Amino acid sequence: MVLTKPQLPAKAGYVEIINDVGEHVYKPTQETIDRQNQENLILELQNRLVEANSVIDAMIGVKEQEVATE
Repeated sequence: MVLTKPQLPAKAGYVEIINDVGEHVYKPTQETIDRQNQENLILELQNRLVEANSVIDAMIGVKEQEVATE
């Protein structure tokens, strides 16, 4: 492996690599990948919670309407 002088400015959570075509590019560190995966999971769970709450609200609304008409 040949060491070269970095050409890109430092970027937290990333390292500079040379890709297959010889370009200097950023590659996320494992910590950055893990954090991004965790953030994506949190967003997915939040979306599911919003959907579940919508269903619950709709069910409560239906039950309240049924009680009101009785």
